[in-house]
Amino acid sequence: MIPEKHKVLILHTSIGHGIKIAAQNIAERLERTGRLTVRLEDVYDVAPGFHVNFLQKIYFYFTELFPFIWGLLYSRAVATLTTPFRLFTASFKHKKILRVIETYQPEIVISTETVPSGIIAYLKRKKLFSGKLVIVFSDYHLHRFWLYDECDLYLCNIAEQQQTLLALGVPADKIAVTGMIVS
Repeated sequence: MIPEKHKVLILHTSIGHGIKIAAQNIAERLERTGRLTVRLEDVYDVAPGFHVNFLQKIYFYFTELFPFIWGLLYSRAVATLTTPFRLFTASFKHKKILRVIETYQPEIVISTETVPSGIIAYLKRKKLFSGKLVIVFSDYHLHRFWLYDECDLYLCNIAEQQQTLLALGVPADKIAVTGMIVS
């Protein structure tokens, strides 16, 4: 009898090309092991909505035309003001992602962006998902906005991210420096 492969669900968003590419590269690497069944999902395809399109337009407008303004707004206002409300806003999108989890039954969910990370953190907090949450950084910098207490493992691209996580109180056993995962 052939043992069943472990299931991994990789969640990303379509905002930001690197986020999607990181998810695809991880999926490819994990599938190559032959020991895992991997499913890749874009949260915005699973749970679309008006606000997604609106936020995408704002994000692309600022990052393309005024990246310095976006950087300032994000680090000083957006992330700071919205961090306390992340799980609350994630609760609005959790039902469709929960259906994917109930159908697929992954043991691990890997997230390459804060929206899916927030949704899975919310599901873990509500005891609707008992598997592991792995958060992968697709950038070389790090924002507190991307961190969740419910995360079981952070995959960092560089040692500086690890040092930042440690300084923020994240236990060392929840951090791995892997480098940028490429295909």
